[in-house]
Amino acid sequence: MTNLRDLVGPTAIYTSSPLAQTSSTASFTPPSSLLNIPESSKNIMNFFKSAPLRLLAWIQGVWQGQDKKQSSGILNLPVDLVHCIADHLPVLDQVVLAQTCHDLRAVFYRPRYSPRHLSRREFLKYLAILARDMPDQWVCEVCNALHPVITSDAPRLPERSSCHMESIHVDYNLALFNLKHRHVQLTLKYTRMAQLQRRYRDYLKLLLSTTQSTFLTHQFVENPLTTLLITRPKVVKGKYLLLSILEYRKKTKLVSPSTIGSLRVCKHQDIAFPSAQALRVFIRYGPQLLNLGLMDAVNKAFEADHRGTEIRGYCPGCPTDFTVRITPEHATIKIWQDLGSEGSPLQPNWRVHTYEYYSFRPRPVEFFTYDKPGTIRSLYEKNR
Repeated sequence: MTNLRDLVGPTAIYTSSPLAQTSSTASFTPPSSLLNIPESSKNIMNFFKSAPLRLLAWIQGVWQGQDKKQSSGILNLPVDLVHCIADHLPVLDQVVLAQTCHDLRAVFYRPRYSPRHLSRREFLKYLAILARDMPDQWVCEVCNALHPVITSDAPRLPERSSCHMESIHVDYNLALFNLKHRHVQLTLKYTRMAQLQRRYRDYLKLLLSTTQSTFLTHQFVENPLTTLLITRPKVVKGKYLLLSILEYRKKTKLVSPSTIGSLRVCKHQDIAFPSAQALRVFIRYGPQLLNLGLMDAVNKAFEADHRGTEIRGYCPGCPTDFTVRITPEHATIKIWQDLGSEGSPLQPNWRVHTYEYYSFRPRPVEFFTYDKPGTIRSLYEKNR
């Protein structure tokens, strides 16, 4: 990847710059292109405007790859040029840049570079960037803060969150699998990080472990079927993918629409009745976006001509693929879902799978369209 040094060549420490007074790097001969041709500065700004976080990534790479006595090449540039580059960055990236080191913090001393001036959405993105290389911290969307990691905290286990407001945290929609965004973000972070302490490697294994549990088909009567839920999370190409397998077996009665009961596999797909969320989609966006694919697939699988045949479907309202296979004595429903990539807890791929929580601020529901059915299942199965 082209960096700043490749664009402008070796740079000099300018004695008029406060950065120069704090740097111990040996001086370089300034290239004539930087001193005499304004086009060089324009190229620098266009470069970082096209990829705002390249500047931060390059600075961090230099700091990590060099001796501590050396400084990043950006610190050798005139302050005016550094400000000029920063002005072409989004506000969030300006704030992150200002927090990179003591020298840059001294340059970006203006109030507008303070995280306190970010919106809640931008501030959570800022926290996600700060926590990116911190294995012991996770981003809390309720407190708008970082919390310490508890390595015994995992889905399906009793809640061991370090947040005292755990009760209003947003859950993944499938209540049978108690997944929170901290589990997703830590799984993705640990998978990306090349070097981890053993305790975090062990924690990653726990987060990615297969779980099994039973579930109820009916709330107030004896369940006529034996049930099993299997969940298998996986990280593929920086995405948190989840396969959920619902098994129904004959116990006191055969498998039928009445013995399977009611089950919700996402906010938009139900067995037995349309969800309130699906009805809101219908009212707001019209019938063309209301899809009862799961119910249709189950009804089709019960038809005599399709007994034991895999019926495929998907949800257009969230990244979810599913299949249904039914015989009189056994039924299997498989669900593949994309729960998002590394980043803020407010990113759409996560939010679309969760329900709103009640807090002091209303949380708007973002509209999402999944128009490539089968791609999530394919991505999951091709990376075994």
